Amino acid sequence: MGDSGPGLSGGGGRATFNLESGIDLATGRGDESARLFNYQAWLGLGSDQWGELRFGRQHTVGQEFVSAIEVGSWKDFGMGALMRASDIYQVSQQLSWRSPQWAGLQLGLSYSGDVGEQSLSGLADARTKLYSLALRYEQGPWLLAASHESLSRIESNRPTALQLGASYDFGFARVAAGWSRQSNGFVGLNGDEGPTYWQQRGLGGLGPTEFVQGGRLDTWYVGSAIPLGKGEVQWQWSLGRPNWRWEATGEQAGRLQVMSVAYVHPLSPRTSLYVFAAQGRRYDMETAVHVSEPRTSRVALGVTHQF
Repeated sequence: MGDSGPGLSGGGGRATFNLESGIDLATGRGDESARLFNYQAWLGLGSDQWGELRFGRQHTVGQEFVSAIEVGSWKDFGMGALMRASDIYQVSQQLSWRSPQWAGLQLGLSYSGDVGEQSLSGLADARTKLYSLALRYEQGPWLLAASHESLSRIESNRPTALQLGASYDFGFARVAAGWSRQSNGFVGLNGDEGPTYWQQRGLGGLGPTEFVQGGRLDTWYVGSAIPLGKGEVQWQWSLGRPNWRWEATGEQAGRLQVMSVAYVHPLSPRTSLYVFAAQGRRYDMETAVHVSEPRTSRVALGVTHQF
């Protein structure tokens, strides 16, 4: 759950904030006992002329801009399942700027000097920086986005993610497509935990060692939302192609596929019913790529309410 809104507005300027916490509705417990606002916690200042500046724990501009093309943001089976720089992740101690829109074009920049939250260690060389640059164009039925993100060098490699995305609304259907190249690990730290010494630097989630030490994961995504009755049918398909061999087996890492189909029926402007089925081949829901290359599936029925 979360809360966000303007703190003040006047003379063309505004102050904004966003505070979000994950809560297990079955138990009432928070997702993270050590962090009250484990999703987002930021303050912002903005104006129509200069755009908006935000500071705190937040999404990167790359994640925000490119994920906007996504057809269905189903947990573990949406666009971010393989395009992990578009998955829902947060970066602490981040400064970001989003420009005003110029004829539909918007620029975004993000920077964090300590992604691994190592400031208390007192060791400057233990801190890992993140840089994010993104562009978005939105005009009529078109939405186009591109981003480039990178971390500081880890050992001898720099984790990077390049993303391109586009969607077009034909009226009878909205169609979306995306591509990404992720190199030397996941910039969002949302993969395998990796060796203990990476975790000690706050870098758990970079992905398997084979990926971090020079590997690459290319991913393609397509999806469509088609109106049906009062709701819409959503389908998505992603293909991931890793280029490394697993050290444990000597085998070439296999291609990953993630597929989903869903129907969303609105009950009110804020509340919807949904049903969806999804499957992943050689896909691990938590880490995306894994040496065991499992087959996964999910079927769900539920209610969504937007606060």
